[in-house]
Amino acid sequence: SDRRNAWRGLTVMVGLGRRSELAVAITMALLIATVAAAAVVAPRALADAEEASLERAVREANDPQRRLAIRLIKTFPQGSAEAPIAPEITAASSAAMVVPDDIAALYGEPRIVIDSSRFTVGALNSEPTGLPTFLTFRVHPEIEAHSRLVAGRPAGPTDRAVDRLVVFEFELSVVAAELMGWKLGDLVELFADPSDSVTRQYSGGLPDTFVGELVGLRELDAPSDPYWSGDARLHRPVVADTGLGADLFAFGSISPTQLPERPFVVGASGPLFVEQRRDLISEKVSLATVDRTLDGLIALDAATGTVPAGGRPGVVSGLAPVLQSEAEQRVSARFALVMAAVGVIAVALVSLAQFLQAAFARRRGWLLVSRARGASEAQVIVAAFVELAVIASLAIVAGAGIAAVVTGGDGSSTETRLLLGLWAGSVISALAMAAVEARRPVSVSGRVTKPPGSGRWVRLAGWVLLVAALASLISFRRRGVSLDSSAGDPLTVLVTILLPLALVVVMQRVLPHVLRMVARSGLAMGPGRLVGVRRAMSEPDAGVGVIAVLTLALTVAGLGLGVNRSLRAGNEDASWLAVGAPYRIESAVPDVATEIESIDGIRLARAGETRFLFDLAGSSTAVRLFNVETEALAALTEGTVADLGLPDELRDLSDPDVVPVVAARRISSRRVDIGDEYVGVGRMSTVVFRVVEVRDNLFGRSEDWAVVDRASFELAVGERAPIDTLSFDIPDASRPALMNIVESADLELGERAAVLTEQRADPLSRAVRVGYLAAGVLAVGLALAAVVGLAVVTARQRHREVAVLGLLGADRREIARAVGSELVPPVIAGIVLGSATGWLVVTMFDGRFDLSAFADGAAVTVSPDLVSVATAAAATMLVSLVLVGWLVRRIVLARVSEILRVDGGA
Repeated sequence: SDRRNAWRGLTVMVGLGRRSELAVAITMALLIATVAAAAVVAPRALADAEEASLERAVREANDPQRRLAIRLIKTFPQGSAEAPIAPEITAASSAAMVVPDDIAALYGEPRIVIDSSRFTVGALNSEPTGLPTFLTFRVHPEIEAHSRLVAGRPAGPTDRAVDRLVVFEFELSVVAAELMGWKLGDLVELFADPSDSVTRQYSGGLPDTFVGELVGLRELDAPSDPYWSGDARLHRPVVADTGLGADLFAFGSISPTQLPERPFVVGASGPLFVEQRRDLISEKVSLATVDRTLDGLIALDAATGTVPAGGRPGVVSGLAPVLQSEAEQRVSARFALVMAAVGVIAVALVSLAQFLQAAFARRRGWLLVSRARGASEAQVIVAAFVELAVIASLAIVAGAGIAAVVTGGDGSSTETRLLLGLWAGSVISALAMAAVEARRPVSVSGRVTKPPGSGRWVRLAGWVLLVAALASLISFRRRGVSLDSSAGDPLTVLVTILLPLALVVVMQRVLPHVLRMVARSGLAMGPGRLVGVRRAMSEPDAGVGVIAVLTLALTVAGLGLGVNRSLRAGNEDASWLAVGAPYRIESAVPDVATEIESIDGIRLARAGETRFLFDLAGSSTAVRLFNVETEALAALTEGTVADLGLPDELRDLSDPDVVPVVAARRISSRRVDIGDEYVGVGRMSTVVFRVVEVRDNLFGRSEDWAVVDRASFELAVGERAPIDTLSFDIPDASRPALMNIVESADLELGERAAVLTEQRADPLSRAVRVGYLAAGVLAVGLALAAVVGLAVVTARQRHREVAVLGLLGADRREIARAVGSELVPPVIAGIVLGSATGWLVVTMFDGRFDLSAFADGAAVTVSPDLVSVATAAAATMLVSLVLVGWLVRRIVLARVSEILRVDGGA
C-alpha cells in the first residue's frame, strides 16, 4: 500500500540501520559528546576559579581591608571610676546601629579603641628625637590578652608632679621605645599646640602643659595578630613628611582608669576619638553572598561618611574595593569564556554540517531507493531530523553525564543553556542540510545537480549574514564589550563568529574567480591538477565548508592566544607599576639606605615625598612634592611602564635658586602651564620652582603634585631631601646580604618577580588564559575532524573521476594530484583566512575589552600573538595535509571494483 511504501521510504533514510553509516554516526556522536562535556566542565571550572579567587582575595586582603570601623569624635562626660569608658562604649554601640544586620553578620565581635588628642613632645630629660614629634595616648581595653609587659610596670593614675607639672604615666612597645630613643623612667614635656589643625578642640579650653613618664615597655604577642587589625602604630612610630622635614607620630598605651584625669578632662569633660572595630570572618564571604555583600557595603559607604565630625559617626570598610575587583574580574572572565564557548560551538556546528554532508553523500543511492519506495521530501527531512536528534540527545547526555561525574559539584544555568544551544544547533543544522539534500535530484548514476532555486536561498542567506556581520562590527566598534549584564549586546558577543563567516561568504565569491584564473594555465598544470581545480570550481560547497570551519577555529585560537599574551603582558606591566623597580623598600631611616647602598653590585635610586607649600597668589597651597634621583630611576626602569620618562631638564643645576619641576595639570584647581614659576613659603621663599613639563597623571594623582630631581632640590634648599622609598636591583649573589638588612631592620621587601607570580597565579586570570587556550585547541581539533569529513566526501564523490583517469592511462601520481588539488586549496585558504581573521579580531579588541581587572587595575593592551598564531597555523596545516595525503593514498590504491561502483549501492 501507499502507506507501507511511505514508511519504507522513511525508514530507509535512517542511517543507523546501515553498517556503512555507523562510522559517520559514531563520529558525529563523539563530536557532540566532546563539546557537551566541555560545556559542562567549563562553567564548573569557572565557578571553582571564581570561588578560589574570591577566597584568595579575602584571605590576602590587608588588615584595614578586613576591618569594619565605626568612628566618633565627641566630647564625652567624665566616666566613673568603676566604668571609666562606659560612655564611649555606649556611644560606639549606638553608632554601630547604622550598619545593616547582613553586613554586621560578616564580622566578629566588636572591640573599642580610644585615642586622646595628640600632644607635641618637648624635651625634658629624654634624648631628643631630632624630628618634630607628637604623642597620642591610646586605650586598648583588651591589650593584656594580646601583649605582655616585659619591663617596668603598668601605667596607672598618679598624683606626682615634676616642676609643678602634673605627671601622666604611659607605656610603649619595645620597638617604639628603641626607635624613639626612650627608656624606662624618661620624662617628656607634653603640650597641646593651638596652631595644630589636627588637634581636636577641647570644650572649655586647652589642657595645661604636663609631663609624660614612660613606666612600662610592652611587647606585642604578634604584630600580625588579627586583633591589631592593621594597627601597627601602637607597635612602632609613624613618620610623615610635612613641609621640608619629617614629623614623628608615636602612640603610647594607657589604662582606661587614667581617662578621668587631666589632660583628658577639662571642665568635667574631654574630647576623644572612639573607634569600634570588627574583624571580617572570611568564611562568610562566598560566591552566594558576594554580590549582596558588595551592594550593601556600597550603600553603607554612600549613606555614611568616612571622617567623623562632631556628633556624626563615620563608617569605614575596606572590603568593598576587594569585592569590587573580584566582581569586575568575574564579569570579564565570564564574558571572555562565553565568547570562547560560542566560538567552539560554532566550530562544532560547522564541523557537524561537514559530517552531515558526508553522510548524505554516502547515502545518495539510498535516497534514490527511498524515493522509489514513496518517500516524500518532507519525510527525508524528518528522517534526518529524527536521526540526528537521537544521536545528539544520546551524545549530549553521555558527554554531559561523564563530565558531571568527573567534575562533581552542582550544575549551573550556564551549562544548561550551552547544552540546549548545542542540541538545538545540531538539529537545526540537520534540518538545513536535509532540506537542501531532499530537493537535490538524484539520477541512476548517482550524479547530482543543484536543486532549482537553492542558489537563490543560499545567496539570500549570504546577504543576511553579511548585513548581520556589518551590524555586529559597527556595534562592537561603537560600544565595545559591555560588561554590564543588563546591557548585553548579542551582536557584540557574536562578532567573532559573524565576522569570519562573512569573510568566508566573500571568499566563496572570490575563490572561483581565482581558481578560474589558475585553470586557464591548462595542461601546464598537468592533467591531474587541472581535473582537481575544475572539480573545486564546479562543486565548491565542500571546499567552502572546510574554509569556514578552519577560519572559525583559527579565529577562536587566535583570540585565545591574543588574550593569553595580553594578560601575561598586562601582569608584567602591573608588577612594574606595583613595585616600581625590581626591588623596593619603604624606609625613612638614613642608616638603612646607607647599608643597602653598600651591597655589592647594587643599583640604587632614592625617592621621597614631602608635603610642600607653594605661594600661589599670596596664599599658601599644599602640594605633594616628589623628589627622585631621575637618572638612577630611569636606568632601573627603562623600557617598562614604571619608567616615568622624566625630562633631562629636571637635572639642570645651572641656577641653584631655580628648581625645575614636572607638575600636575592643575594646582589648587588652577591650570598649570609650562614656564609657570612658584616660590616656596617661609624659609623657602627664596626658592623658585619652574614648570618644565605638565602631565595629567603621575603616581595615581591628577592634581596638586610636582616632581623634582633630588640633586637640584638639595642644591636649592641646602638640606638633604627626605627619603621614603629605595628602589634598586641587585645580583642574585647579593640577596643574602639584602635579606639580612631587611630582617634586622624589620622591613618589608617589595619584589617585582613575586608580585608577578602572584598576579599570574590568580585563579580567575589563569582560568581565562587556560580556558581560552583550551577552547582554541578544541576548536582546531574539531576543524581537523571536519577536514576528515570533507576528505571522505571528496573520496566518495571522486571515484568515477579516478576511474576515468585510470582508463585514460593516468598513473597514481596524476590521480593523487587530481584529488589533492581539490582538497588542498580549501585547507590552505581556510588556515590563511583564519589566521588573518584571528589577528584582526584581537586587534579590534584593544580598547574595547577591559582586562585591567586581572592586572590590579593596570591598563592592558590587547594585541595578537603573531608567533604563536603562526605556529598554530603551521601545525594545523601540517596535520591537515597529512590527513589529506592519507585519504588521497587510500583513493589511489582503491580496487577497481570499489572505484566503479555507484555510491551507496553496495
